[in-house]
Amino acid sequence: MNSHGLSILIADDTPATLQLERIILEKQGFNVIECDDGIAVLEVAKTYAIDAAVLDIMMPEMDGYQVVKSLEQSGLRRFPIAFSSAMRMDDVKPGIADAFIQKPFSPKHFAEAVKSLLRSTKEMMMY
Repeated sequence: MNSHGLSILIADDTPATLQLERIILEKQGFNVIECDDGIAVLEVAKTYAIDAAVLDIMMPEMDGYQVVKSLEQSGLRRFPIAFSSAMRMDDVKPGIADAFIQKPFSPKHFAEAVKSLLRSTKEMMMY
């Protein structure tokens, strides 16, 4: 998959995770937009053309579930979304995100998951 020019929004309230995700995606040739909370995700979605998003579920102010709901209600959800979380997949609310990336993850699996997300349908996947 050619990643040139594709923009991936990543949101996580843990700076080290955000940095790791950014480095992995930039090495794959993606443009990366970082947010450290859910409210910032909504602002970025209003301003930038996003091709996919990877959201932490547990964030302050607005969690990943609330972010997705707000994006849908405002008509801003025009891109696939993966949740990235240390939660077990069984504990994640189904049908909200398009994919689930289990933390901790390897750089290879994270990159593969994002590439797959870009090709995904509304079906839940696990990496």
